[in-house]
Amino acid sequence: MLGFSLYFDKDYDLDKALDRFGGFDLLFTSIHYQGGKEVLAKFSRLYDKAKERGLRVCVDLNKEVLDENPDLLSKDLIIRLDYGFSPADMANLSKRAKISINASTIACDLLEEIMGCGANKENILAIHNFYPLDFTGLAVDFFKKRNDLFKSFGIEVAAFVPGNTDLRGPVYKSLPSLEGHRMKNPYTCYLDLVRTCGLTSVIIAEGIEDRELSYIKTFKEDGKISLRVSMDEPYKSISGMKVRSDLSDYIIRNERCYKNIPSALPAFVKKGDILICNEKSGRYSGELELAKKDLGLVYDRNIIGKVAKAYVDVLDYIEGGDELVFDRR
Repeated sequence: MLGFSLYFDKDYDLDKALDRFGGFDLLFTSIHYQGGKEVLAKFSRLYDKAKERGLRVCVDLNKEVLDENPDLLSKDLIIRLDYGFSPADMANLSKRAKISINASTIACDLLEEIMGCGANKENILAIHNFYPLDFTGLAVDFFKKRNDLFKSFGIEVAAFVPGNTDLRGPVYKSLPSLEGHRMKNPYTCYLDLVRTCGLTSVIIAEGIEDRELSYIKTFKEDGKISLRVSMDEPYKSISGMKVRSDLSDYIIRNERCYKNIPSALPAFVKKGDILICNEKSGRYSGELELAKKDLGLVYDRNIIGKVAKAYVDVLDYIEGGDELVFDRR
């Protein structure tokens, strides 16, 4: 599941905003704080337009809002239950609607209590919080342990990655689930959740620039890893590479095709440098590589380009057999 977020603290051209996210599965929003009939009317319009596009809608709310608007249970929603709901409430609601419980705050004993109240596990999704305030986001080890807990109960887990445009208040320092993702490139954070943390469900918490959005779509639809790069003139026709299945800690290698490449002056290779093996490497000449670490002074490889600084960490999530797409826009 791949989701994005829209909120009611600003006005949108809803059709334009929703159409940007073609290929996504879920729209996340919030009516957590009462905003009266105006907010509910906006939510209703958003819901209708999202359903027209085949999107599932997840709405974050508290018990007071749901008690005052019980008709929400008749809509095809995922209702994310925030404060005010007892374990019995959560269990009962799961028998009537698809719900989401808080993956960041519900520990094993509370989860067992919810299930002991006869909850319908098939109607439960666990979504982590996002954390607006610096230094309050989740630690990686805690995050993984919570994910393992919910997975042991057969419950799907989702988490948020921060955006990189139109950041949401109150502090405008992005909205990550993991503190280590704060103010980082959302595409890199997305790959981290999918590849390192093993999540299949990720939600973009706020605004995202077109480039990162297109990269995420490409990965979801085709499984391809996108890298923004600059390349020296003779190599600008190279559009990407196929990664060998046998991975190294130091370099990412392509499936080799021999070509005699004259050696250049020795150079200090940094993480993110794009390399080609030269004649000093013998039969490996012509092999295209990406440096995963600083390699020091290198004689048998020429530097022919660089991965853009904001995307260097993407190299940490590349696996054997991946197809890489070089974006020089």
